[in-house]
Amino acid sequence: VALNLNNVPMKDILKKLADWTGKTIIPDDETKKLKVTIYSTDKLPKSEALSMIYAALRMKGYIAEFTDNAIFLKPIAEAKLGEVLTIASDYPLAMLENYDQIVQKFFKLNNHSASQMAEMLRPLVSEYGYVSANENTGSLAIIDTVRNLIRIEGIIKQYDVVEVADPLAVAPEGQGV
Repeated sequence: VALNLNNVPMKDILKKLADWTGKTIIPDDETKKLKVTIYSTDKLPKSEALSMIYAALRMKGYIAEFTDNAIFLKPIAEAKLGEVLTIASDYPLAMLENYDQIVQKFFKLNNHSASQMAEMLRPLVSEYGYVSANENTGSLAIIDTVRNLIRIEGIIKQYDVVEVADPLAVAPEGQGV
C-alpha cells in the first residue's frame, strides 16, 4: 500500500481503516476533526501502514482501542477508562502489530517485591498508564502502550533476580577471589 497522506482529513482515513481492518470504526468527535500527514517512500504492507496511521494518531494525542469487531478512536487521556486489551503474561509483546496500542499486561515476579517494583516503575509509565501491585500473587498489572511495556518488561527482567548480599559468600571455602 502506498502511504502518502498530506493533511488528509481523518474522515477520509476512517473509511480506509474500516476497509483494511474489516472492523467498525467509532471515532470520538474530536478525532474526526484531525488531519494526518504521513510520507513513505516505499510501499508498505497493510499492517505496517495501519501501524503508521496509529502512530500518527498517537502523536496527536489519540489512540485506537480494539475490540473483536470495532476500533474506538479517542483521546489518550481516556484510554484507561475504556476497554483495554489484556495480554497474557506468557504472550510476547513483540508479537503485537501495533506498538502504539494501549494494553494491559500482567508480570509475574519471582524474586522482587511487587510493591517495591511498582514504585520503581511508576515514573516510567505514561501519564495515561497505570501500575498496580499484588503482593499475594507477586505480580504487577500495568496499562501502557505496547512499546513502553516492552521497555518496562526489560527493566523487570534486569531487576527481578536473586540478590546476593556478599558475592564472595557464594564461593566454596578456599576458592574466593
